[in-house]
Amino acid sequence: MLYYHLTKRKKKRKKKRLRYSDEELEEFRKLILEKLDKAQQEYEAWKKIEELKFIWHLKAALIRIKNKFYGICRATRKLIPKERLLAVPHATLCIEELRMKNEKL
Repeated sequence: MLYYHLTKRKKKRKKKRLRYSDEELEEFRKLILEKLDKAQQEYEAWKKIEELKFIWHLKAALIRIKNKFYGICRATRKLIPKERLLAVPHATLCIEELRMKNEKL
């Protein structure tokens, strides 16, 4: 009876998602393309190096979407929360790892 109870408990656990769905990735792709278009217009107008760096990061995010690695923290390999990606679409670290990285500096 105890064995049955323990095996049932295992099955009830929520599976951790390893990546975002194709539909979610498409939403992120559209968001990034909008930001990329705006950043390129800003760069054309002002020729700021910061905009060029931002453009590079957005293009790298598009490549991660294509390869289905978008939204995965490069330090922990866990999913970066959707809220963070909506705010910072080119993020490669979850907020906890970013804080730890900044504390070390």
